[in-house]
Amino acid sequence: MSSQIDGGVAVLGKDNVAGKVRSGLIWSAIRNWGGRLVGFVIYFQLVRLLEPASIGAFAAAFAVFSFLELFVDQGLGDAIVQRPNVTQGQLNTVFLVNFLLSLVVVGSIWLAAPLIEHAMKIPGLIAILRIGSLSLLINALGFCQLALFRRDFQFKRLAMRGLVSTVAGGVAGVVLASLGFGVWALVAQLLVAAVINLAMLWWRSRWYPSPELDFTGLGQMSRFGLNILGIRVVEFGAYRVLDLAVGFWMGVVALGMYSVGSKLYYIFAQLLASVLLDVAMPAFSRIAGDRVRLREVYYQSVSMTVFFAVPVWILVAVLSPELCHVAFGARWAGSEHILFPLALVGAVQSIQYYDSTILNACGKPSHSLMLSSFKAIAVLISIWFTHHYSLQVIIMGYVLALLVPMPLSFWLTRSALGLSLPELLKHIMPFGLAVLVMAIGVVLLQGPCATMPALLGLLFKGCVGVLLYLATLWLFARQRLLTLLSSVRSMKRGTA
Repeated sequence: MSSQIDGGVAVLGKDNVAGKVRSGLIWSAIRNWGGRLVGFVIYFQLVRLLEPASIGAFAAAFAVFSFLELFVDQGLGDAIVQRPNVTQGQLNTVFLVNFLLSLVVVGSIWLAAPLIEHAMKIPGLIAILRIGSLSLLINALGFCQLALFRRDFQFKRLAMRGLVSTVAGGVAGVVLASLGFGVWALVAQLLVAAVINLAMLWWRSRWYPSPELDFTGLGQMSRFGLNILGIRVVEFGAYRVLDLAVGFWMGVVALGMYSVGSKLYYIFAQLLASVLLDVAMPAFSRIAGDRVRLREVYYQSVSMTVFFAVPVWILVAVLSPELCHVAFGARWAGSEHILFPLALVGAVQSIQYYDSTILNACGKPSHSLMLSSFKAIAVLISIWFTHHYSLQVIIMGYVLALLVPMPLSFWLTRSALGLSLPELLKHIMPFGLAVLVMAIGVVLLQGPCATMPALLGLLFKGCVGVLLYLATLWLFARQRLLTLLSSVRSMKRGTA
């Protein structure tokens, strides 16, 4: 009989789950914020050393890797996180499936690389695809370990892994870029980070693969995983297909500009969303059977997220010229026109960060798939009708397409939890007022601060914006502000 790998949170009581969530949020924040901020500093150096064509060529290859890696994982990692119990044999089976799929995917990339290069008209893409695809094989060897760490709320281990692998890969990339290796500096960064990442996942792990296989429950995990896979495929269609479309229709230089202009958007999206969603999936899954409690946790989670996320997005939008100039330099002038609309849509989307996670935790991944499919279709239609125009027109069409599915998202989540729209608005409206005051104040400072150095102006307007936001909340929603700050202090102490 296959031995069982117990997930500690599966048998925890209400207080222990809350404690695990608080601890998980802190370490997930360190993993994501620390890793992404370090990664951004590295990217900041690389874009100043590399030409737009090199950035664009790697962006095209990375879009291919990101898409095909979805088929390696198959959503089985999330299935492991979601299951109350999982056996040693089941983990061995999932590990074997992931590894075999990675071999198939990498082999397919090697064979199809000439066709992809011809279709995208990017010289040198064949070698970039073939060498870079080895990262998929390396990553596949760590999927089960990663799922177990997430399942057990071991976000401290994941935090250290993310920081070390990001720094190691970044150092390799910057050194090679300084030596004139061009796009290969980015390929080396990818591979070095993957190797370090894998080594730290396997170091002192409590599970290692063995010959014992257990197919019991694999069908159920596969069905759950395939729904997750479908969601991720269509989410890729909604969020990352634009990389391929810009490269295909507008060329590698335009793709380089889009890649740099959207970089800050993706960084902030990952910083704000992945910290919360990393912990939300296992936490929501543990209380999915208690609809009343889940609904209250949802309202609290949305309030906390909107309190932090919406003002950050709006500040990024109104300060996009200064941000892009300070981060990327004069070579990338015009990238702010890409960042501005993306940041605005990020603010709107932050209200619905948890919708798909709630649906998955309630055992309704098919509803998440429906939502993601609707979004992807809207994006593909917008790209088709705007690709003859400028890059800015394509971005505007893309942003509008991302907003189309929002009513459906709320309706599906409302059906799952019995949400009340007035109750939800009551939780988020005070923050909306404060954000409006903040945005107006920062915009009014643009003229008086026009002669300031970019970095000084960025810091000054950012600080004024934060003060206006907090002051408005203090005047009009003081109790709500104090409650949220108390929650943050409790999370930091790790106590209720």
